[in-house]
Amino acid sequence: MSENPEGPAAELASEVRHRTANTLQLLATLARMRGQKASDAELRRQMIWMAEAIGAVGSLERRRTPEGIDFSGYIDEMAPVWRRRQGGLAVDVVVRLEPIHIRDQAASTLALILNELMANALTHGLQGAAVRRISIDLARTGEVKSPQLTAEA
Repeated sequence: MSENPEGPAAELASEVRHRTANTLQLLATLARMRGQKASDAELRRQMIWMAEAIGAVGSLERRRTPEGIDFSGYIDEMAPVWRRRQGGLAVDVVVRLEPIHIRDQAASTLALILNELMANALTHGLQGAAVRRISIDLARTGEVKSPQLTAEA
């Protein structure tokens, strides 16, 4: 008997998502390890970037639902990761999120854009800042209530 109340197909889909997310996390870890061992600074930077991109896509996979990708849940999961990227410097990543699901095709692109935006804000946007805070807002706005993502350093 299936443990998932939605039936065997939903249970299988959940298992596939879980395995895919785990595989992506393994690839991210391998890329990070290779990057840390690289003697060339540019190669090291590129490998670490690749590890972060793969990890971001892996985190998305855990947020897949029948309605699409739970993007607010993805941002909430990534906030502690972004906080740790500062290597000992305190940074506050504040998230204000409405529950929003985004279709699969757009979610991975948006996740990679947000990941790059956060990397740039953490690397360049907080230099010399008295308050080391990045705010991320995800809300539905306008007459058609389109999702809007705002990040401010």
